[in-house]
Amino acid sequence: MFARTPGLARSELRNRRIWVPRDELRRRSVNSERARRASGPAEDKHGVCYRHCVLTSYVALVRGVAPSTPPRDNASILGVLGRLGFSELQAVLSSGNYAFRTDDTDTDALETRIEAAFATELGVSLPTFVLTHTRIKRLVAENPLAGVPHGRENYQLVTFFTDATDLGIELPYESPDNGFRLVGLVDGALFSVNDNTRQPTTGMMTWLERHCTTRLTSRTPMTMSKILDRLDTLQV
Repeated sequence: MFARTPGLARSELRNRRIWVPRDELRRRSVNSERARRASGPAEDKHGVCYRHCVLTSYVALVRGVAPSTPPRDNASILGVLGRLGFSELQAVLSSGNYAFRTDDTDTDALETRIEAAFATELGVSLPTFVLTHTRIKRLVAENPLAGVPHGRENYQLVTFFTDATDLGIELPYESPDNGFRLVGLVDGALFSVNDNTRQPTTGMMTWLERHCTTRLTSRTPMTMSKILDRLDTLQV
């Protein structure tokens, strides 16, 4: 029989009784847990980092959201995004804007992942445009329409494209019927003004889809400012 020594714990190894100090067992346990976390996913199922994560703030602009029509409503979309493990997830207004944080840094991969989840879980196609906090800040700061009053005759929009798009025209461009004006590009986003007294904004969007791509979505500069305000709170 081995005499129990104060401060020691007993373990079995190859049928031999050996004594290991409790402090040593604790050290091994801690190191094992650290190794498990370092080799495993960066976050647990609740989106809580247990490795050293550098989180980036993003907004997902989702096209085709219908606030009161499942499965295109905010509750359904937030549910899908939450199950993807994003942190501090929240809707901004009700027009398809979702702020979140993650340690992923590839916006293209995030868009693909989110759209695939919508298709799998909701059975719908919802084009998604993921923008970084830094990009939103630059767009708000460099808005070429900042001095133009926003209203029915000067309804301002910022349009985002999934891929870099060659408009094939020189900017600024004014439509032949004076219904809309494409002012300029800032960091890949198109700033424009539509005269809603002549035609609804859908007319300009149809023109852009016909001449550029159907993979686009638009927001007002005011909405962009509200998104920036929300992302600023996540960055703290």
